[in-house]
Amino acid sequence: MRVVVVAVVAAVAGLVGLASGCGGGSPGSGSGSVTYYRDVLPVVTARCGGCHEPGGLAPFSLVSYDEAHPRAGLLAASTRAGEMPPWLPAEGCGDFEGSRRLSAAEIAIFEAWADGGAPAGAPTDAPPSAPTASDLGPPGATLDPGASYQANRPRATIIAAS
Repeated sequence: MRVVVVAVVAAVAGLVGLASGCGGGSPGSGSGSVTYYRDVLPVVTARCGGCHEPGGLAPFSLVSYDEAHPRAGLLAASTRAGEMPPWLPAEGCGDFEGSRRLSAAEIAIFEAWADGGAPAGAPTDAPPSAPTASDLGPPGATLDPGASYQANRPRATIIAAS
């Protein structure tokens, strides 16, 4: 399994290198190098943003270039080691909706970005922002249950192992 992952990472890195060597970068990037706005931010948004956002569970945000840039090496190392993002189910132990496990190509993006000096790229290459609650407008309906109530909560039973 490790051989397959290494081969995929090497193939992706090779394609990134080939694109940069041939001048095959995307419009506006100036080269084929991996940039924060075009390449890293979509992965951060999809896989890391739930924790690494202002006020999130993580100790720092990654949703802006200024926040992510100083941590480029840390991002590459922690994703390569499988430490980030944290995802406890072992690979091959089932398919889970909302899995945060990174693909080999996504890990290669972090590594290529760090190895390339962590360039910002063009902010216009950033993916569109997800709508916020204020973007949704006022509620379409307000419901009144007619009486005060408190939801019943199931009680957890703790079983001590001896």
